[in-house]
Amino acid sequence: MIKKKWIVGFLIITIGVIAVQLWRIWNGHADMAAGNIAYTYNCAWVDWKHARPGGIKTFVDEFSDEFAQTPLNETFKITYEQQGGFRRSGYSFYTYSISKEYEVLKLSNDDITKKKLMFQIFKDVSYLFENQQKEILWGTLRLSSFREGDLMGNLIGFYIACGEITQEEASELCGELPISISLQLKKDNKFEANDSFIPKYRIITDDKPPVFPTQLTRYNHIENFEKYIIPLDKTEKITFFNKDIS
Repeated sequence: MIKKKWIVGFLIITIGVIAVQLWRIWNGHADMAAGNIAYTYNCAWVDWKHARPGGIKTFVDEFSDEFAQTPLNETFKITYEQQGGFRRSGYSFYTYSISKEYEVLKLSNDDITKKKLMFQIFKDVSYLFENQQKEILWGTLRLSSFREGDLMGNLIGFYIACGEITQEEASELCGELPISISLQLKKDNKFEANDSFIPKYRIITDDKPPVFPTQLTRYNHIENFEKYIIPLDKTEKITFFNKDIS
């Protein structure tokens, strides 16, 4: 009997937490009012929470160390993970993550090549993570998958982690607009999905069309990256009710 009550209680709490999270994802009002999700003139929607370097900085530092220590024409292995979830008061109600290991061939000591390789791995895992949200928790987080602003925030976070720009500079380059504009665009259903690192502009004026910052495109492409990077194992995880030590 006690075990049955515990299971029922667990299910009720889990459903409640998921319901709250879904409402937050669908509505977005609180995040917009706080400026965490904002429409910008040059970068369109940006989720500034995604722009916090955090795990991206850890990956950039680890990749840079391995790259520096690896001789030319030899390989090294690197793993990158992205994580999401619902946290409150020092506890993770649920956490989901996806990580992938890669074997990287070093054919150059060039810093630009290094950062372009890092970007390809970062981009690959970003897409895997957003796609993961369509499947986990019985598809209940589908609304969060490729939500506008997610990948743009990731992109900005990558360039901050690489030391190319600061968040303040990114905000200035993107051209932040009043919060009222974000709220109005949300009300007009112009806050949807975007599975690309290219912004979807909602406001375009003839006298001053939006211009995407070139500072956010320096390392976004490398020719024949397949000869440098070999994808290896992928790992997906989901956990419930842990003390948050991150």
